[in-house]
Amino acid sequence: MQRRVMVRRSSVHGRGVFALQAIAPGERILEYKGELIAWQTAIRQHRKQGVSGHTWFFSD
Repeated sequence: MQRRVMVRRSSVHGRGVFALQAIAPGERILEYKGELIAWQTAIRQHRKQGVSGHTWFFSD
């Protein structure tokens, strides 16, 4: 099986996830297993304890 993504150094955020092949619209490439919280809660938490340059917000 070919790897579809890789983690490597990023000039934007230190480390990033990069696609190794084309990704079709709507195609699932990773499964998120973290905590699910409301958007406004995520913003508040990041303002209080977030690390500059290391932020992940997902929405559906």
